Amino acid sequence: MAAAMQAMGPAGVERLKKAFRRRAMLFGLGFAVVLVGLFLPASLGLPVFVPSLVMIGGGALAFMGLLGPQRGSGCMAYITGFTWLLAIGCGVVTEVVAVQYALAGSAFAFALLSLLLPKPREQGPLSMMASMANAVNMANNMQQQGGATGSMLGSRPRAKDRVIDVDAEET
Repeated sequence: MAAAMQAMGPAGVERLKKAFRRRAMLFGLGFAVVLVGLFLPASLGLPVFVPSLVMIGGGALAFMGLLGPQRGSGCMAYITGFTWLLAIGCGVVTEVVAVQYALAGSAFAFALLSLLLPKPREQGPLSMMASMANAVNMANNMQQQGGATGSMLGSRPRAKDRVIDVDAEET
């Protein structure tokens, strides 16, 4: 890890620290929003589905901070979709249709968002090292498979391994 940090240089390390700080702040903000939604008083006269939407939004911010925008929204799509199905299956929100719509709509919105957000491209020295390791592994696998197929076809050696001795004389 230290070699990779040195290979990135000081600008790369600063960029990495900035990205970690941004993600940590986004996670903290999302966690705080979830707590606000959890303790949102009913005496404010808000509709019954508002605390659910506030907690879903906070959870989305937290997961997007923790996992990144694309993966975080995909995770939230799973979470809200399963919550919606469990709420309907267990009969928790049968009287309050607005909460069902909030859960189903947010599951759909997060699934659509995870499909539309661009997927991150791997860059930097760590991805280069990973691609080099993959190339070495593929070369080793090809070499092992080549030896296995040669032995399966028969004990005939490969063409480059055969030596042809020619002992010819002119007459």
